[in-house]
Amino acid sequence: MTLNNNIRVSHKRMTDYHGGMRLLLYVHLSCVLTSLLLFLWRGGMACAGQPLKKTWQRRYVPDLVDSLLFVSGAGMAWQLHLSPLTTQWFAIKLLLLMAYIGVAALVMWETLALPYKRIAFATALLLFFCIVTAASHISR
Repeated sequence: MTLNNNIRVSHKRMTDYHGGMRLLLYVHLSCVLTSLLLFLWRGGMACAGQPLKKTWQRRYVPDLVDSLLFVSGAGMAWQLHLSPLTTQWFAIKLLLLMAYIGVAALVMWETLALPYKRIAFATALLLFFCIVTAASHISR
């Protein structure tokens, strides 16, 4: 099956959301936006040389949002019967996600020099854009 066939199959499934699937989609999209805003805030402060104080909100809110993001994404993949072994775009999206997580973690390292943090921040945003672009092409 080619990538184009995978897109057509996914497109049909994405337009036929039922109640539970629609809820997963809304939770997932809300978490994507929240996660991006939190990363822009935390990463922007780190790149400005003013890391945020270590409060429980700074520590646990991003983890909670990212956990909800993962669970809702896994739920949608399960509902749509997606596998990275058989669906090329899904495999690429997961690889981009792993790269994003690694590069975004560099931004938060306190010992990393500021110029490298800024490069990692820009790279993480580019990877985030690529992930969203891959997902939006599939859901049209």
